[in-house]
Amino acid sequence: KYPFANIPLRMSFLASNKGKNSISNFVVRYKVENKDPSLGKLGVIWSKSDTMRLQTPLERGGNLAIDIDDFIIGQLSGYIAGTYYVTMDLLLLDADEENISNNSSNLIDVRLEYPYDGITDLILFPTPLDNIYKNQICKPVIRVRNAGAFSVSEVPLRVEIEHNGVVVYDQTEYINFLAEFGDPLQRDIADYTFITPFVPSEEGQYTIKVTISTEDDSNPSNNVKTGLFSVKGSLKGDMTVGKNYTYKTLESAIEAIYERGVDGTVNIVLSDPIIEVGSLDSFYALDFSSSISGFDKTTDTIRIVPSKSLSRLQGGVTLRLSSSSGIGIRFSSSINPFINSAPVHKILYASKRSYYPFNANLEIDGGPNKSIRFVNGDNPTSQTNNVLLYFGEGASNITLRNCILEGLTNKNTNIPLVLW
Repeated sequence: KYPFANIPLRMSFLASNKGKNSISNFVVRYKVENKDPSLGKLGVIWSKSDTMRLQTPLERGGNLAIDIDDFIIGQLSGYIAGTYYVTMDLLLLDADEENISNNSSNLIDVRLEYPYDGITDLILFPTPLDNIYKNQICKPVIRVRNAGAFSVSEVPLRVEIEHNGVVVYDQTEYINFLAEFGDPLQRDIADYTFITPFVPSEEGQYTIKVTISTEDDSNPSNNVKTGLFSVKGSLKGDMTVGKNYTYKTLESAIEAIYERGVDGTVNIVLSDPIIEVGSLDSFYALDFSSSISGFDKTTDTIRIVPSKSLSRLQGGVTLRLSSSSGIGIRFSSSINPFINSAPVHKILYASKRSYYPFNANLEIDGGPNKSIRFVNGDNPTSQTNNVLLYFGEGASNITLRNCILEGLTNKNTNIPLVLW
């Protein structure tokens, strides 16, 4: 393969005299052909003839190396990089040729490639199939590749996102390295995740435009890729937890809140008399320990309450808290929460400070009949810690009302009103 650029392509041939007599004068003819219509016009795209007059005749059995460097690939008009075919033949000037069958070389296929050809291949995220929510972190992921003959470093990649004709995100970041096309380790292809997050502030349809380029890109026609995606609304209103509802477990409801963010007060309604929370495979039964996107402390609250039918009974809803650590529900601020969908997991360390504090107003209210009861569930027999509710560093704005807490000694602890 050779670079498709404004530099000459050096071609070398070896001519031999197979006849009885020596030769001194002959014409060498070269041509380059295109046999692929997708590359441009078919047929001979370049040709040249050289008259050779040797001071020392070429004797029988002798060889002569012939070099040419007049073919400048980048000056071809109307053609693109691809595979072309080169031939050379000889014509004697001062003798009769007795065997012309071997005067021409075989067709030689030559792969002509751009020195650097950055291609925006795919927009992996966001796409129309992705679930993207208002106020949630979105980090574009772009697949790019180098179809050129040479490797390149520090490749600029730009992402522009528009909503209703207004640019809401415009970032350029740099791909460290792209190897030459056909690299055996496949380093000519890269899936790049943007460091700077995009946080949509409105619902609706957005357009994304991705551009890869360098000053040396030989083929800018494939540098740009565009796409569409939609932003959905965050959570607000009632979320019912129970075997017959969308959220089968309390954990799935909390995961959804962290994944989608909130856009108003959320009521988590407990509809089953016994709800298992956590398991021996989870370090905590439930974890509230980092920021929830979109939460406005001045107006929003997350409330955990019993359903109307179960609120008539004392201890109408029992939450069995199981974990490998013996700790039930953790409340704190952490850069490494045990909830998978927490936004802080999507941010690099330097920016985590904005996403790790617990930022919600949380109320757990059993109502006048004390209808929510916390009990220990499954815990390792070797675990000496058995804590229903753990309040760690950074826990704040958490209200428990009218709940029953039962420890392993079966002594009830009623809390009419406790505020942290």
